[in-house]
Amino acid sequence: MNEPGVPQSRDDLTRYVCGRDWTAGDRTVDVLVARLRRRIPPGTAKIVTIHRFGYVLNRVD
Repeated sequence: MNEPGVPQSRDDLTRYVCGRDWTAGDRTVDVLVARLRRRIPPGTAKIVTIHRFGYVLNRVD
């Protein structure tokens, strides 16, 4: 779960953060990712959305 470059599904992230399964229409993870994106210092990392799957954290070199 902590490894950059490995895609994480919304279901995995919801289970990890909230302790429950993701359901269709559940925006909890999307809101948390949006908040996290604002906190990441520019030029250090980037969270990329993988359409219909989840997210991946990429380091900026």
